[in-house]
Amino acid sequence: LHAPPHSLQLVPEGRRSSPTGSMSCQPAWPINPPVEFAGGRPHPFVGADLEHPGALEAALAARAPAGELIFLSVGDTRDHRRQHKDPALRTISTDFLLTLLSNLNRLDLENYLILTTKPLCRKLQREHCLYSCAWTSLWDDHPGLQPWGLKPGDMFLMWAQQWRYVTSALERKYRVLRADTDVYFAEDPYPILHGPLLRPFGMVVQQDFGGPLGGRPQCFAATSLAS
Repeated sequence: LHAPPHSLQLVPEGRRSSPTGSMSCQPAWPINPPVEFAGGRPHPFVGADLEHPGALEAALAARAPAGELIFLSVGDTRDHRRQHKDPALRTISTDFLLTLLSNLNRLDLENYLILTTKPLCRKLQREHCLYSCAWTSLWDDHPGLQPWGLKPGDMFLMWAQQWRYVTSALERKYRVLRADTDVYFAEDPYPILHGPLLRPFGMVVQQDFGGPLGGRPQCFAATSLAS
C-alpha cells in the first residue's frame, strides 16, 4: 500500500477480466479494512484512473500518508456563460485551482488529491509540475448521462463522482476535508478541526448559503446619502 506510486501496476484501461478470462464487476461500494498510515510528508502521485485496482489506495497513500486528506475536484465546465460571455472565463476553474493550491502551499498544506480529467491532469503535471491528480472512468457509460446532456468529464458528473471517492477514503479511515476550489484559507484549518470545540464531531459542514445562514446575500443600491 505504501510503495512509491511509480511501482503501481495498473491493468489496461477498460473492463477487467478474471483469471478465467470472463468479465468481472467491481463492487459498487468497496469496503476495505483500515490501513496503517505511514506518516510523513505527501509525495508525488503519477496519476491513474481511480477505478483501476489499487489506484485509489496508491493515491491516498501518496497524498495523505498521515491520514489527513484535502479532496478537490476540477471538471470541464462546458458552461455557455464561461464559453461566450468572457473568453477569460474559459479557464476560470483551473485558475481557481491554482490559486487555492498556492494558498494551501503557503500554509504548508500539501496533502491534497485532485480529481479531474485525464487531459487536465496531464496538463497540470506538464505545465505546473503538479503530481497530485487523478481521473476516473466511473459512470462514463451510465444511461442517465444522455437525458441530461452530460458527457464524461463534465463538472456535474464529477460532482457526483467525487463523493464516491470521499466515501471510499472515509471507509479506509482517512479524515477528509472536501473543499471547493473557489475558496481561501486565511489560516491552517486543522488546529480548529482538531481543537476541543470541533474534535467531538464526525462531520463539520460549512455552507455558502441557505439552511441556518438564510438565503443568498443581497446588495442594494443606496437610496439616499448620509448627511
